[in-house]
Amino acid sequence: MDLYSVTITPPRSCQKILRQLVLRLPEPEEPPISRRLQPHVTLHMIYGVEDVTVVEDLLREVCGRTAPLTIRVTTTPSFLPRTDAEAMSLAVDIEKTPELEDLYMRLQSALSSAGLRSYTFTPEQWLPHLTLLYLTELPSRELIATVSSLLASLRPCSFLTRSLELNRLDENERWVELRSFPLMG
Repeated sequence: MDLYSVTITPPRSCQKILRQLVLRLPEPEEPPISRRLQPHVTLHMIYGVEDVTVVEDLLREVCGRTAPLTIRVTTTPSFLPRTDAEAMSLAVDIEKTPELEDLYMRLQSALSSAGLRSYTFTPEQWLPHLTLLYLTELPSRELIATVSSLLASLRPCSFLTRSLELNRLDENERWVELRSFPLMG
């Protein structure tokens, strides 16, 4: 059984701003940072998928009833435990708009109705964020201070998302985009 995710990918203009931050992070001799990651917003992880067509069908249906929505990236850093590995993520918070929360909940309901296991966060528990990179160990106080300082110096970005992406974790522990689903509501 495979592990999948449903994500939003920021446009290149926003990625460029966020990548500037990542490139300015210190590089110690043994870096606690994996820099291979593309920035993304994970809406749901989907565990134990046996038939990916079930996921594709429900994404097609949910996206067909969802209008493009604006994602507003803040300058507030988050260091979050990852649900798919023994590591942490460096992220920036995104604004929890009613439209984004509604999309999260409709996806959660559709996945649950299809018998698929995903996040079970309530709307109050769910912390939407844009992952920048993965950390291979707990962040030091110095790294947290550096990230906070760098974020404060960057301008926030926002973007209109027009699609959701379905990804699968491959045998090399890398996320591979399988398909994009346009938001058409």
